[in-house]
Amino acid sequence: DETVLLTSVIEHAGEGYGEYVGQARVARSKDGVHFELDDKSFISAPKDIYRSELYHHFINSKITQIDDTYYISTPARCHGYLCPVTMLGKTKDFETYEPINIISGPIIEGSVIFPEKKIAVMDGTAPHTADPDYPAVCETILNFGEFWDTDKLSDNSAEVIATTQKNKLLHRSASRYMQSVGSLLEDNLKTACACTDKVKTSIFADKLCKKYIPKKGGEGYEWVRFLSGITPKGVVAFGNTVLNTCKNTVIIEDEYGSASDIIMRKLREYALKNGYEIITVKNSFLPSTLIDHIIIPELSLAFVRESEYQHFKNDARRIHARRFVNSKQLHKSRERIRFNKKAIRQFLISAATVLAEAKAVHDELEKYYVSAMDFGALTDFANKFAEKLF
Repeated sequence: DETVLLTSVIEHAGEGYGEYVGQARVARSKDGVHFELDDKSFISAPKDIYRSELYHHFINSKITQIDDTYYISTPARCHGYLCPVTMLGKTKDFETYEPINIISGPIIEGSVIFPEKKIAVMDGTAPHTADPDYPAVCETILNFGEFWDTDKLSDNSAEVIATTQKNKLLHRSASRYMQSVGSLLEDNLKTACACTDKVKTSIFADKLCKKYIPKKGGEGYEWVRFLSGITPKGVVAFGNTVLNTCKNTVIIEDEYGSASDIIMRKLREYALKNGYEIITVKNSFLPSTLIDHIIIPELSLAFVRESEYQHFKNDARRIHARRFVNSKQLHKSRERIRFNKKAIRQFLISAATVLAEAKAVHDELEKYYVSAMDFGALTDFANKFAEKLF
């Protein structure tokens, strides 16, 4: 037996990465007192894991053990942002580290979970608002507004109101662009559906269910999630999260979703009927219409849809939707589909541009509130709150 620590080591003058370089190194001990520190970092990140290059600065990792696997969340600095992203990885032996994906953006750490205490602390402000189910019984609402200097904010009331209104108008504009994207995508979907052999697709889906999903008893449960969306940097998709967390993947190539949605709904129904817990990943542009992916964690199995906005690079089994679609019939609508695709791209560019502007306006608005915040009093409150929890 041995004691293993994942330590944070700060080196000075890291060439090419600024004044400091943080590393997560493994330290091992036979007696729990004297440790031998590895001479190189245990945690690393592939270049393509995030849209911005990550600094080699990985410290303050948190470890959660699930079965025989240790999941490690690590703050990682990235170029162009003041705040870190959170990278998730895993290991079984602290000899090899396998990065999974980036699980939170560089601006906000939205939540933290303490499994042993059965406590979660989360940000309930927009856009990820959350209403308590049992206020003061199961949930406690923390109001940080009491630490603002209201007189200072009142002095800038005109600017705060004007900036807030401008931010709202920009978000409404982005929303209208996205509504247009949804309408055009739905039009292409309906066109493709009219050319899709639904009976043939349904029969194939039934065979797929029986081949990959063993029958069993019990009651199934469904989690609904999104793995893509529009941001100030354009469409961001984290579909590779699925590939990194499931050993078996089936990829359905379907540009419009006419065949894949029939297959996904059959898979969903079959898995739930046989008592599996599943994760249903909906299309972020047509959430009430299209299912993009179905994940069955118990089987380490995922069925994913590949489209223009989500590509998968691996050698998993691929199913081509064109085998279920009358290509000659679909070809008759090629001009309409082509026009829609071009318009969709322009609307997405416009939505991202407007969101970037809204982000800049929000940053200006935030400056008024940050300057009016009593951080000393807030820190005292946070320390007392933490002591009460633990």
